[in-house]
Amino acid sequence: MPPIDPDHDIPIRVLDDWGRPYVFHLSCRQGKYKNPVFQSRHWSAFLKERGAKAGDFIYFWPQENAFYQTQYRIKLLRRIWLLLDWVKVNFDGSVRSNLATTGFVICDWNGNVRLADTKNSGQVSFTVAECLALRDGLAHAIHKGWQKILMEGDSKLIIDCVNNLVSVPWSISLLVQDIRLLNSYCEEISFQHIFREANFTADDVATLGHSLTPSRLWNRGLPLSQLNNSFRTLHES
Repeated sequence: MPPIDPDHDIPIRVLDDWGRPYVFHLSCRQGKYKNPVFQSRHWSAFLKERGAKAGDFIYFWPQENAFYQTQYRIKLLRRIWLLLDWVKVNFDGSVRSNLATTGFVICDWNGNVRLADTKNSGQVSFTVAECLALRDGLAHAIHKGWQKILMEGDSKLIIDCVNNLVSVPWSISLLVQDIRLLNSYCEEISFQHIFREANFTADDVATLGHSLTPSRLWNRGLPLSQLNNSFRTLHES
């Protein structure tokens, strides 16, 4: 956050993930703890426009820019999967020594792992591996009977492709067609881009695939002894 002025509000120009600008006014909270806060007028207008609800996550971070030095970005992630009949599928791909693996993790509304998978995909690009992971995760979720699905991945290109926001590269055109066909079997579905740091579970599972041949599927739990230390705090269902 920029330095605050106890006596004056500071306007901050912020861009969302679509590049739309917003201006928030930063002020100093009165009282013993003089923490920086956004003035409610502009902040409330942003929340109302974006349809934010309780349980949603808002990411706010600085970004260096060659023309404006430091600018600020904001992103809203809706937590619709917290509803009882939704599941969340995190997917990721990994490439080492020209060999790709894919991984996905399916969790219920309470965060319990219901299904996880990692698979060797041969000599394909990272983009293809990411798209394979999305398709396979979605297909397994539908096969299990879930019809309200939130898909999360850290590849913005893949998410934008399935959301019809950008032109689809030829290398994944058939996979995107498969994904759109699978969509028709869902009652509700949402594809959301998240930061890599928030996708560490799927990343760990995809990376694990490099040491397994040819693939592995886990029902209701994960092999904690084989995952890295960032995953030790989770428990098998």
